[in-house]
Amino acid sequence: MNQLVNRRSLTAAAGICLIVGLLSAGLWWSANEEARTVRALPRDQRAPVFTRTLQNLRVLCEPAPPRSLRDHCRDQAGFILKFPECDDSCQEIARRHLTMPQR
Repeated sequence: MNQLVNRRSLTAAAGICLIVGLLSAGLWWSANEEARTVRALPRDQRAPVFTRTLQNLRVLCEPAPPRSLRDHCRDQAGFILKFPECDDSCQEIARRHLTMPQR
């Protein structure tokens, strides 16, 4: 009887771990979908989008955006980090806007 209870407990624990693992993998996969899509674009299509997004960050959001643009700047910052072209200075600009207080 005691072995049966232990076996059922282990089976239930293993099932729960499997479900949690699958859910975590699914969330990770969907969270990285946009980055995979950006990286899959041919360079000649990706480059102008990157350049325009970085230009928007520099012109509209630097040094500190007005409150009305903070959400837009935060979205743009999160988006630009998905580009392989985003170098150290690009990452610095993006992180500054991602850590800015929300409205």
